[in-house]
Amino acid sequence: PVAVNNHSPARGAETTQSLPEQAAPSQPKALGVTEEWGYQTGSDVYSSPAVADLDGDGTLEVLVGSDDDTLYCLSHTGSEEWGYQTGDNVYSSPAVADLDGDGTHEVLVGSDDDTLYCLGLTGVTASGPGQWYCFRGSVFHTGQMDSDSDYLDDLTEDYYSTDPNDSDSDNDGYSDGEEIFAGTDPNDAQDYPGATTSPPETTTPPETTSPTEGTTTSETTPAGFPSWLWAVIGGGVAITTIIIIVLIFFQRKKRASDSIIARQQETTITPPKETIDRTAMFREVLQTYSSISLEKLARLLGFTDTFTLEQWLITKTEKGLFRIKGDQVIISSELQQDTEEAEAAIDQLLQSFEDFERKGKGKR
Repeated sequence: PVAVNNHSPARGAETTQSLPEQAAPSQPKALGVTEEWGYQTGSDVYSSPAVADLDGDGTLEVLVGSDDDTLYCLSHTGSEEWGYQTGDNVYSSPAVADLDGDGTHEVLVGSDDDTLYCLGLTGVTASGPGQWYCFRGSVFHTGQMDSDSDYLDDLTEDYYSTDPNDSDSDNDGYSDGEEIFAGTDPNDAQDYPGATTSPPETTTPPETTSPTEGTTTSETTPAGFPSWLWAVIGGGVAITTIIIIVLIFFQRKKRASDSIIARQQETTITPPKETIDRTAMFREVLQTYSSISLEKLARLLGFTDTFTLEQWLITKTEKGLFRIKGDQVIISSELQQDTEEAEAAIDQLLQSFEDFERKGKGKR
C-alpha cells in the first residue's frame, strides 16, 4: 500500500517529489447474486409477476399465479399478504390498473377455469405506483419499468419523447399514457382528450320586447291589400323561411358528415397487394428514405394499423436505428451507407422483422 502524508512542508523548505507507486490492476469482480427470499407455492409457477404498491405504504407488492389455482400477493420481504383461489391453474400474468379512478388499484388475472377475475382491494384507501404492472412491464411488452406509473414504460416514453419521470409531460391534466391511448399529443398542452380546435358556434336569438301595459298592437297592411290576403302572404313567407332554414341546416350537417368521411378515407391505410415481398419492401424503404411517416410505412409494409408497427419499432429505438419525431420515423443514416457494417445492420434488422412476421404480428 502507498502511504499518504497529509502534512504539507513549511513554506520555503526544500521538497522532493517522487512518483507514487503504481498499484497492480485489480481483477474484475465476478458478478453474482444472493437470494433475498423465496416463497413456496403449492405447485409450478409459470406466471411472471406484476409489481406495484397496492396499499400505498411506499413498498411494492408482488403478484404471481401458480398451478395450485391461486393468485398470490407477496410483500417486498416475501411474506404472503393474501391469496385468491380460482377454479383452475393460473398460468397468465396478472395486470394492475385503477379501473374505476378511485385511487386504488384493481388486480386482473385469467385462469384455466375460463374466467377473467377482477379483484378489488379491501382495507386500502389509496394505492401507490405500479412500475411493472403487467406481463413484460407494460402493454408495449418492452421489458422496461414504468418509473412514473403513467402506463408507458421508460423505453416507450423515450420513443414518444416524453418525460419518463413525469406522468404528465405537458401538464394538461392528462397522463402521458391517457394521451397516447386517446391519440393526442402528450407534449402539447393544447392537444388533449376531448379538446376542440375552436369553440362551437352559438347563435343568439334577437331580443324582443313585450308591449307595455296600456298600449295596443295592430297589423300594418299595405294600401290596396285586403287584411286577410296580407295575413296569408305573411304566413306563407314565414313557412318558406322555416323551410329554407331547415334545408340549410341539413345541408351543413351533410357537408360536415362528408368532411368526416373524407378525412377518415384519407387516414385509412390501404393495404398493399399480397404479392409484395414485405421483407424486400422493408429493405427498399431503409435504403431509400431518411424519414417516412408512420402511416406510409405501415401502408408499404402491410401493417393493419400504425400501432402494431410502433410496437415493433419501439424495440429498435434503443439501438439508435430509428427515432420518432411527431408522426415521422427518422431512419438512421448509418443504415444508408455503402459499408459492410451498414449491410450487416440491415440484415440483422430484417432478421428481426422476419421473426416478427413468423409470430404473426402485423399480418391481417
